[in-house]
Amino acid sequence: MAGGADLRPGNVVSRFLYVSVGSDSSLIDLKLMLANGPMTLRFATETLEEVTVKLNEIAAYLKTRTATQPDHIALRASEVVDVTVEARAESGKLILLMRGSNNVAHQFAIPVEVADRFRSELERAIQSANQ
Repeated sequence: MAGGADLRPGNVVSRFLYVSVGSDSSLIDLKLMLANGPMTLRFATETLEEVTVKLNEIAAYLKTRTATQPDHIALRASEVVDVTVEARAESGKLILLMRGSNNVAHQFAIPVEVADRFRSELERAIQSANQ
């Protein structure tokens, strides 16, 4: 991750206020509360997925980085309420779709060998959770 950004206290987001989607779904407004007042960010829909992917990458980086520190604070995991998997024979991958409690779906293309390892780890974790 790049460093050196302007990290003044006034730039800190304290909470998410709301999202508004334009009537034709071409624009999305995100309203955030900053330490020095509210701020609205407007995105074109074609840009929103790119921004979302990057924010997820940053969250994953922070989880990995902080998990290795002794006094880390874990980031909240999203609750998954539904999962589906389908095979895509032409790509040799499985498509995993996870829908969160906020009704947002995330899709992952998983190579069969990775899915097989995931299955083993999932079975082990289920056994541990049931004890």
